[in-house]
Amino acid sequence: MDLENLEKVLQAEPKYRLKQANEAVFKNFISDWSEATFFTKELRDKLNKECPLKIEADLLISEKEDSIKAKITLKDGFKIESVLMRHSDGRNTVCVSCQVGCPLGCLFCATGKMGFKRNLTTNEIVEQAIFFNRYLKKIGPSDRSREGLFHGVTNVTFMGMGEPFLNYDNVWGAVKIFNDYKYFNIGVRSISISTAGIIEGIKKLSEGLSREAGSRHAGHVNLAISLHAPNDKLRRELMPIDKKYPLQDVLKAVDEYIKETNRKVMFEYVLIKGVNDSDNNAKELAKIMDRKLYFVNLILYNKTPQTGQAGSFEPSDTKRVQAFRAILEKLKIRYTQRYRFGDDIQAACGQFATSK
Repeated sequence: MDLENLEKVLQAEPKYRLKQANEAVFKNFISDWSEATFFTKELRDKLNKECPLKIEADLLISEKEDSIKAKITLKDGFKIESVLMRHSDGRNTVCVSCQVGCPLGCLFCATGKMGFKRNLTTNEIVEQAIFFNRYLKKIGPSDRSREGLFHGVTNVTFMGMGEPFLNYDNVWGAVKIFNDYKYFNIGVRSISISTAGIIEGIKKLSEGLSREAGSRHAGHVNLAISLHAPNDKLRRELMPIDKKYPLQDVLKAVDEYIKETNRKVMFEYVLIKGVNDSDNNAKELAKIMDRKLYFVNLILYNKTPQTGQAGSFEPSDTKRVQAFRAILEKLKIRYTQRYRFGDDIQAACGQFATSK
């Protein structure tokens, strides 16, 4: 898919033609310009040649049909993965990728084992949501849809392949398009950005929101921090990025973000058996999470062949998770536990990798 030339191709046409083209792509979810019958055949042919809409992708659907993973082939041949999560209340969340691979190399994440290839453009980020809107239109309403009506993508999370704050400008450009009523019209409170702790990105996000106060997307984008360990020693073993961005520096940047935005921040914590799930780990975590507008999102580790020490990581067992949660509850720490989507198709947290 390539929409970058759209304005240029239509510059000789009446201005309303661009509006029609955008509505066809973002509202009617066409996949070929031949469907835009309000254009002349000559213009449709020109658009198909210079601004093709085809998105080449392979699909995997989970057994419960609540997760759909797409492996999308970009025009330079690189591949990325994106996942649609279909919630029982009718919401449809797309977990988008922002890079081909990832440079951070977290031990528990399959994407990190791929290494880093390049950043995605704004258009390449956006087309992941466009693809799933087309998919949802094709399959039609289901019992998950409120009142049996069609619902497209309602939520976006930047929690796929890559580190969003190492591709800040393109990620923020995509946020604006997701939020714009002319395109996706997704509320900013339904858009989340997760970072491993790139302090410059956290500060830039806060400053950017302040500069754009009063705009539709200012001040409300959800920020999530990939934490996964309650101290620097363990975090550096799991996440090499901690060497450059120590935990206390990350927390300071988060506190400044909260002061500027007054928004809650989610800290993601993957529970790995015998690694970061002990009672002491829980107590350490509680100590640093005991702050206003902090809350923890517990995630059961999703095993993949690519991760861990030769694949040796295992998810915490049920009793250990219960004990960990009990400590957080006793110490009055706000937390949630994430529902596991798509682990049977390698589409859950930490499993994004473009192997066959």
